[in-house]
Amino acid sequence: MYEKIISLLQYGKENAIPKAILAARLGVTTREAQRIVNQARIAGYIILSDTEKGGYYLSKDIYEIKEFYRWMVKRQSTTSKVLKNVRKMLKESDNQCEGQLSFEDVENFNV
Repeated sequence: MYEKIISLLQYGKENAIPKAILAARLGVTTREAQRIVNQARIAGYIILSDTEKGGYYLSKDIYEIKEFYRWMVKRQSTTSKVLKNVRKMLKESDNQCEGQLSFEDVENFNV
């Protein structure tokens, strides 16, 4: 499946393919297309995304990869901050929710 995605994508941010079009070409939902792209990224394929106009593409140069990397680091940092606040609230709520799953139960749950 990864090779099919790579064959559908084009080089350069200006040629980014919107998620809906990629999904249609793959014969899947947009959510499934996003999941497949993320799995391909984890497998080592460098698939970039345009956060302004939307869409996925392959890098035509190192500058596009650097831009994407900076965006992902910023996203990771923001997500970490949000999770820190949610974690704090869940720990505080453990004392108030008798009979419910504890925060530790939730945190140790494997999805």
